[in-house]
Amino acid sequence: MLPQFRKMEDPIFHKFVVYSKFDENQKVKSRLARCNNCDAVHRIIDLCRSEIVTKIEDTDTIVDEEDIKLGLPDKVITILEKNNSDIATFEAVDHLIECESWGSEVVVSRQTVENQKIHLKILEIKSEDKFRLKTETIDVVSEV
Repeated sequence: MLPQFRKMEDPIFHKFVVYSKFDENQKVKSRLARCNNCDAVHRIIDLCRSEIVTKIEDTDTIVDEEDIKLGLPDKVITILEKNNSDIATFEAVDHLIECESWGSEVVVSRQTVENQKIHLKILEIKSEDKFRLKTETIDVVSEV
């Protein structure tokens, strides 16, 4: 929750995207992440749930985009930067490469046009050094 909304009767909660991993019991592994909305450190505790962690705003223990780039091939970094991918996308790609999940796909760019179509740019990770970009269009179906 953004600080300016804390004292409201019905506070406004904000959302930010994080990449989460699951443990062997299919529970989200708790971790710290920096919110791109409020710049506060959050403890991720479940899907769509986090808590603001106080008194550690200036921590170097949170992995950032620059840290993740150290383990990615230059071609992939170029693709992610060109498409203004968020840190969650960098983390997803890093995890797939680390686990050698060849054939996996990650959406690196998404654009909705006139609320009728969603255009996706997808990075396919074929092997350690082979990647492919493809596009897909999804028709948005609205129910009357």
